[in-house]
Amino acid sequence: MMRRSLHALTLLMLLAGLLLTPGAVAAQNYSFSVPAMRMQVLLQADGTARVIYDIAFRNSAGGHPIDIVDIGMPHDDYNIGNMRASINGVSLSNIRPSTYIDTGVEVHLAQQTIPSGGSGTLRFEFTIADLVYQDTTDESYASFQITPTWFDSGAITGRTDLWIIVYTLPGIEPDEVLYQDEPFTNKVIYAASDGDRVAVGWHYPEARLTGAHRVGVSFPQRGMS
Repeated sequence: MMRRSLHALTLLMLLAGLLLTPGAVAAQNYSFSVPAMRMQVLLQADGTARVIYDIAFRNSAGGHPIDIVDIGMPHDDYNIGNMRASINGVSLSNIRPSTYIDTGVEVHLAQQTIPSGGSGTLRFEFTIADLVYQDTTDESYASFQITPTWFDSGAITGRTDLWIIVYTLPGIEPDEVLYQDEPFTNKVIYAASDGDRVAVGWHYPEARLTGAHRVGVSFPQRGMS
């Protein structure tokens, strides 16, 4: 029996050239929109990153209930024990290796399944290693690139208010943080518990989440271990 589930694909593109193949929706009667999505990435001194997604789903009136979301990982050295998920503030405990994406996980919404005509916001967060690399243009700089989740074009409708926000290490000055290819929408000082961080953001108010929105940032290696 074909499993009925919704597939989201996260593609985290690194300088190493990692690339995931978009997943397919198992059943073809999914029809939903994502009015808003925010992706936050907090870089760590050891080269790991904490990634936090807030994804607002709005299921169509005739759409299949959204019961499972598959999310790709940048590489297979991930730990499900470092992952957390909730929907509308209610914790979800069932996160497994994906059976549809070669390198990814599936989040089961269980009792929080989004019914036809319903809506809900999924928060998914995880920590994963080896996401910060040597910058190719300046040996004193580090480099980070990422692309947030996208969805099957046959299932998603409408546009998305998309934010991608990356927080650099404490102690780095705003004018030291450089964009790669895609200019920042804004750059601010963020007061974090471990010290002030520069937060850089990219805003796509009318994004079509059927393909990659890659962004990149370079910053001094100062503070990297």
